[in-house]
Amino acid sequence: MFQLVKIVLYVTIPLFVGWSTYTYLDELFFQPLEPNSERIEVIEILPEDSADRVCELLVERQIIKTTQSFCLYVMLQGGARSIVAGEYEVSPSLLPAQLLEKFQSGERLLRPVMIETGSSIKEIDRALFEANLIEQFAFEKLARSADLLTTAGIGAESFEGYLGAGQLDLYKPADGQSVLWELILRGGALWEPRYTEQLDYFRMSRHEILTIASIIQKVTAVPSERRMVSAVLHNRLKSGLKLKSQEALKYGIPEPELLTFAQMKAVAGPYNTFMNYGLPPGPITNPDKDAIEAALYPLNVEYIAYAKNASGKIVFISAETADE
Repeated sequence: MFQLVKIVLYVTIPLFVGWSTYTYLDELFFQPLEPNSERIEVIEILPEDSADRVCELLVERQIIKTTQSFCLYVMLQGGARSIVAGEYEVSPSLLPAQLLEKFQSGERLLRPVMIETGSSIKEIDRALFEANLIEQFAFEKLARSADLLTTAGIGAESFEGYLGAGQLDLYKPADGQSVLWELILRGGALWEPRYTEQLDYFRMSRHEILTIASIIQKVTAVPSERRMVSAVLHNRLKSGLKLKSQEALKYGIPEPELLTFAQMKAVAGPYNTFMNYGLPPGPITNPDKDAIEAALYPLNVEYIAYAKNASGKIVFISAETADE
């Protein structure tokens, strides 16, 4: 009888241990926390985060049962070093294997950010910062990098005037230099080959035309007004008159809202076209295609000034009635 009990124990104990181990491992690795859950959580894995920290984060957000569920699986797979930092959408319906595959493949969350048409470098920087994609002023610093300007073959102080607009779908943290190149490509696509021929007519460079276009962009969004504004700017340049552009003046002052218009005009600087003759040193924003065309194809009119009336409509002034 005793011998029979020993045999039974020898058989049942290993079976019990094996079954318990199988059940534990199945529960640990092959059963999600909430199999039918539709809950989505966004987690951010930082470049400096260890696998242990990722496990803790998943437990904190109630994605896995215990840290062992993911960490032990990662250790067994030898994949801790191949986790890609970034933001991820995860769910408690995912298995450790599925989570690791997501983190290793870099299947990160894409965040859309809209760069509005006619945005300046500062405004683009603000849009990216407010979307929590980059540190404040990081994009603006890149957009004024002498090395990057040389690489792009642009002889200017910044990329102002050369950037496009539209929606960007970016990972966090965003690569500011990649964003810059994408916007440069979009800006370059606005310039058609026929525009270059028109430069010879005005005896101007592309940089100068973009500068005029940027002023037009800031003055008005109305297509019918833009070519009239362009005519005024070209006429003033040909006549040797100061441009007297309020838009350029404000661009050259760090905090123009703190000054009256009279005070702004008294601030010396390269963008003060009330003091200086000719164009400012460069664009004051990134013009859209319509503004560029307006700069290249002004209407044939004799107006030399413009002003906005009480309703905001632009009134154009001829040489006979202008107060210069």
